[in-house]
Amino acid sequence: MGSAIALRDDFDGSGLRRLARAAKDAGQSRRGLALGGIYDGGARSDAARMSGVGLSGDPGLGGCVSMALGRTG
Repeated sequence: MGSAIALRDDFDGSGLRRLARAAKDAGQSRRGLALGGIYDGGARSDAARMSGVGLSGDPGLGGCVSMALGRTG
């Protein structure tokens, strides 16, 4: 089993949920809500199920919040 990827410290659960509500793309919204749950201590497997993605190799739930929310830079 692989090692966990650290979460970014410049985001929090409520902020991610706020961004998810504002997202125009349904996939971005689901991933934002899932990441918000992870930041609040939820299981990554539950978040993956909720967002419709897998844990293995997925940049959205693997720790890259910017990609999950459609941001660059």
